[in-house]
Amino acid sequence: TAHGLVRIASWLHTEWKQGAQRGLRLVTCVESLDTAVDFTQSDALFSDPNELNWPVCRDHERWGVFIVPPFSETLEHWSQGEQPPLKLSRSEAEATQAKLQPKLFSNEEVQRINALGKHLLGLEAEAEDVPTLFDIPDANFHAAAEAALHKLGGHRILYLHSKEVRGTLSEEQAELLDQIESRLLDVMSATDSTNWGLFADRKQLSVRSLEYHAYSDGGSVMDPEHRDDGSLLTISVLLSSPESFQGGVFSTFADSGSTHVEHSLGMGDGIVFVSEKRHNVSP
Repeated sequence: TAHGLVRIASWLHTEWKQGAQRGLRLVTCVESLDTAVDFTQSDALFSDPNELNWPVCRDHERWGVFIVPPFSETLEHWSQGEQPPLKLSRSEAEATQAKLQPKLFSNEEVQRINALGKHLLGLEAEAEDVPTLFDIPDANFHAAAEAALHKLGGHRILYLHSKEVRGTLSEEQAELLDQIESRLLDVMSATDSTNWGLFADRKQLSVRSLEYHAYSDGGSVMDPEHRDDGSLLTISVLLSSPESFQGGVFSTFADSGSTHVEHSLGMGDGIVFVSEKRHNVSP
């Protein structure tokens, strides 16, 4: 937020200058460092919002992204450099349609995945020491708070890509996880090539997050603004039989976000969608 950016601006400016040799650049979303105003301060309207003379690149302003190039690099030089292609704004992402991918995993494969997930959740529950926000060095507060929240019963999440989880896997379990990841990537790539082209012209792609979600009574994702910010595409796979639970309906939005669209999935079915598209899971 602008309030937060203004509060850390002086410290951030020092870090930015000292990071020149390693090419440190700063990226902000929605708010830019040269116009951020802390309206909780009484003199906010009369102060210079760019007192520190931030050079802000606005080439991606359409997507709400602002970049401060490395210290001593001019805006002109930065803009001429090769930039990762950004294809869709949020409104454009909202206008896309999620694509159903039936039977990505067989019943036997689903059973193996769930067995691994339940095993790992059991190990997590047995852990004696659960770190607090203050125990995690250099922790982002939001990420740490989210991780703590997802250790609660209603909606638990295992971050399968994390070192903590990977370090507990046997060779057989690691092989299964690699197979799952490879399958999902292949499906996402094929779906993208025939629908959105978000992967095109990108030299390198990687998995940002691989997660196992376990819902119980009351668990949901009902934030009306929930998006998978920071990712290009997301794939979600149902790992339970629809007859075995109530609720848990996956939905997206249509008609410029005014209409809720519920998606009917069977066990082992997946759905691929643009990550910036809002989506929910009902209680």
